Amino acid sequence: MGKPILVGVLVSAIVFAVAFNLGGDDLVKFYGDKLRASMFSAFLTLGGFLLSLKTFVVVKMKEALYDSPRYRARAAERRQRVPGENIFGGVDMLRRLLFVAIVSSLCTAVCQLSVGLYDSKATAAASIAAGGFTIALLAQVLFRINGNLRTWFEFLEADAVEKEVKDKAERAEKDRAADAAQRVAEAPEPEAPEAAADAPAGAPAR
Repeated sequence: MGKPILVGVLVSAIVFAVAFNLGGDDLVKFYGDKLRASMFSAFLTLGGFLLSLKTFVVVKMKEALYDSPRYRARAAERRQRVPGENIFGGVDMLRRLLFVAIVSSLCTAVCQLSVGLYDSKATAAASIAAGGFTIALLAQVLFRINGNLRTWFEFLEADAVEKEVKDKAERAEKDRAADAAQRVAEAPEPEAPEAAADAPAGAPAR
């Protein structure tokens, strides 16, 4: 979990440096007139949306991918190489990352109407940098969800191919059985043997 936070901090630091050094004297006015209200409503909506979606995403991902036989088999092979590895580590990381993104979104929205109300270049840059931190976390959430979906579709493709091969084998077996039954039905019946010759007439002399 430390790596996503570190990436977010790095992005926010870059955003702060760019905004503070290149924003010029008009940064405070531009932020107050154009960005403050928009960022507040945007990140507040984002936080509420992620909050309502978090449980659904985690539960569906767990049911669709992490409970599948193919994933369990892959996890068993991985645990043989790395003993003690968590089977549900991926979905748990997604859960925690979503939680941090939700908290960050709500904190960024609050920041716009608290720190962002002070008319200074530093507070304007800090409020914008908070948005950069949240966007960096959200991007990592999307990349992780995309990776899980890619693995899920790989499993679905493998299951579909396996089912297709199995269906073809069953159809071929049924066709062979039908051909064998048809050959047996069309085979000529063997001719009946000729009746035995009649026994000689008359009883033996006394």
